[in-house]
Amino acid sequence: MSCKTRKSIVMQRLRRRLTLKSEPLADQFEFRVYVAFVFKDSKKLPILYRATDIVPVMTSNYESTIMKAAEESMFSIDNGKNLLDKDTVQLHASTYHHLHEGVSTSVPSMNFLLWPRKDIDHITCAVFSRWKDDPGATFQHIQQEFRIYAQDYEWQIMQTSHQQSSEMMVYNADNSVFLLVQNNHASEKRPHHCTLSSLCLFLPQSKLLLWDTTTEDDIVRSFAKYT
Repeated sequence: MSCKTRKSIVMQRLRRRLTLKSEPLADQFEFRVYVAFVFKDSKKLPILYRATDIVPVMTSNYESTIMKAAEESMFSIDNGKNLLDKDTVQLHASTYHHLHEGVSTSVPSMNFLLWPRKDIDHITCAVFSRWKDDPGATFQHIQQEFRIYAQDYEWQIMQTSHQQSSEMMVYNADNSVFLLVQNNHASEKRPHHCTLSSLCLFLPQSKLLLWDTTTEDDIVRSFAKYT
């Protein structure tokens, strides 16, 4: 398919979008997200998940939740207002698949131990999308970096984990990655610890049509190079 033809198809879809004013642009897409836990030891293979059944939610439709989280000190009121001022899409994942040695295992949640531990360097995500009306098309990589460093979320966890709440939210510096953390208080069987149950990515709507040539196989192979 020529670049001219591809551009024409995109423009047709955008015109169709303009006739459906009640439907956000993000609802025109199907998403897929890869989540990698990268270790400080570069010889250790990252732990990789693929998230499917992604639900896109426009920030303007999620105002009450954002401000409620800010009021509960999950992040600042200023951050909450900044998010609402941006034309942003939230990507919520409901299904996760653990990718290990070419095998995909579906899990209800990642339930990944975040704290206490000292071996994780960062968590990084790659987002792919395709038009819903073209289910046979290949998912394309969106040009947007999503990364949160362990030192950042560990500090936030240590600041709030003493609270009685069973859940907390931590986030990266540019407010693009939000982690929903399960706060597991100490019991007879296990000491106090925190696990990652789910995540949410904030994607500027302006980036929805910014794809590059990176493939899903490229992402999987890139993390295999850590070995």
